[in-house]
Order: sequence, then C-alpha cells, then structure tokens
Amino acid sequence: MVIEDKHGDAEDVSTIHAITLDEQISSVKSEMESIHAGNHPEFLRYLRNLDRIKSDKIQSADQHRQYVIKTATSVFETERRQAEDEYEAEREQLRQRLFLSTQERLRKLEDEKHQQDKLLEASQDVDMRTAMQLKLRKRQPRGDKGS
Repeated sequence: MVIEDKHGDAEDVSTIHAITLDEQISSVKSEMESIHAGNHPEFLRYLRNLDRIKSDKIQSADQHRQYVIKTATSVFETERRQAEDEYEAEREQLRQRLFLSTQERLRKLEDEKHQQDKLLEASQDVDMRTAMQLKLRKRQPRGDKGS
C-alpha cells in the first residue's frame, strides 16, 4: 500500500511503519539514557516525593531522638536528686544516732562522776568524824575513864 505524505510524496506503509518504530526505539533509548543519567522528568517527580518522605522520616527520627534524650535526662536528674536526698537523709540519721549515743555516754559519765563525788564526800565526812572522835579522845584525860 502506498500513501502520500503532506508534501505529496508517496511512500510505502511498511517503510513508514519502520521509520515510526525506529523513532520509537530511539525515543525509548533516549528515555533510558535520561533515566540512567538521573534527569528523566518522571524520575525527578518521584525523586522529589521520595526526598520529601525522607525529610519527614529524618525529622520524625530527630524529634524522637530529642524526646528520648529529654526523657533520659529527666529520669537521670530525678534519680540523681533522689540519690542526693537519700544520702542527706541517711547522713542526718547517722549524725543524730551518733549525737544521741554520745549524749547518752556523757550522761552516764556525768552520773558516774556524781556518784563518785557523793562517795568521796561521804568518805570525807566519815574521815572527818573519825578524826574528830580521835581528837576528842585525845583531849579527854586518861584518868576520867574510871570515874
């Protein structure tokens, strides 16, 4: 079959079909090269979408990381404050226990000293009475015994 193109030239249908296929093949090869080079319009459109998804995921991961860090820091600060509070409470208990123990030892020592002072005073009173009695006996003449 023969057809005429717009210039009035007659061509065979099979020739036209072969030319069309060659153009299509050339177009597809050009498209493949464009895809391989990374500048194909459809590839670039999908790539922009992927970039947006990647950015969203990175932003979400960063927000999660910041949240985890903030939470971990908060937990650390709470545990640190709790450890400090426990230390201070135990330190105060220890101080109170030692103070009371020392106070009790002091009280016992003061009681013991008071008892010792009483005994010493009583002993001195006995010694003074004995000395007085001896003095009185020495003053009395010996002859007075038999009267």
